[in-house]
This record gives sequence, C-alpha cells and structure tokens, in this order.
Amino acid sequence: MIDERFLLAAVNIRRTYIKMLGDLNKYQEKAKETLQMLDTAYKKLDDLENNMKNEKNRKDEGYSPLEELVKVINDIEREGKKLENFTNPINKEIEKLALEEQELYKQICLNHPDLNEDQIVECVKERLLKEKLWLYKWEVFFFNIYLKHYRLKWLRFQNI
Repeated sequence: MIDERFLLAAVNIRRTYIKMLGDLNKYQEKAKETLQMLDTAYKKLDDLENNMKNEKNRKDEGYSPLEELVKVINDIEREGKKLENFTNPINKEIEKLALEEQELYKQICLNHPDLNEDQIVECVKERLLKEKLWLYKWEVFFFNIYLKHYRLKWLRFQNI
C-alpha cells in the first residue's frame, strides 16, 4: 500500500530507535551515579552547617566554611556538566528521530491521501514486524532486564 521508500525510512528510524534503547540504559546508570554524588554533596552540606553552628569551629582560624562550600558547589557543577555532556548527544538524537518520524508521516500522508492514520500505522507496523523490528512494551521491558543481567554477569566475570 505505502511506497517502499517510505517503509524503508520507517525501518531505518526503528533500527536507530532500538539501538538507542541501549544508550538509554547507559543514561540511567549515569543518572544513578549523579544521584549518589548529589546525596554525598547533601551530606557534606549538612555537615558543614553543623560545623558552622558549633561555636568551637567558628573560632578556629584554620576553619573556612566558605572554602568548603565552594568545593561542594564546584563538585556539583562538575558532575552536572559531566551528565550534560553525556546526555546532550542522546537528546539530540531523540529530537532528530522525532523530526524524521514527523516528516516521514507528512510525506506518507501527502503521497497517500487515500489512507487514514490507522491504515498508515498498520501498514508500517506490518513492515516492522516483517523486519522483526516491532517492539511491544513488554519486549522493551524484558530487553532492559536482559541487558542488566548480562552486564552483571560481565562484571562478575571481570572480578574473577
């Protein structure tokens, strides 16, 4: 029903999307690391506040709460930059895929005005199923579990 060139474009978009699922798992791990770092920074700030309240520490000449505060803030900024540098390429790729998908849909609608949205989706879905690229939500869920399990096995192997 739909021109082959449009179906091939849909296949390419889906392949890129599936490849990105693995990248999103890396993003999740990086986000967890950042949360742990922020938790540590929060504890340091709490300790700093307690030290500032302590009369003895305020009178010590070698004690500089401002320097400690600047260190914590710099650590937070560095971690934020690392996360931003990691996520920017992923975000750009997601935006690019979304634009490609929208443009493809517009082109299909222009070239096949006789098809409604449901027919277009069904036709593309059939092609993706044929290419074994259609992922149901449960498949994505189990794919993520598989990747985590495989990663744990690899880490155990490296520790031997």
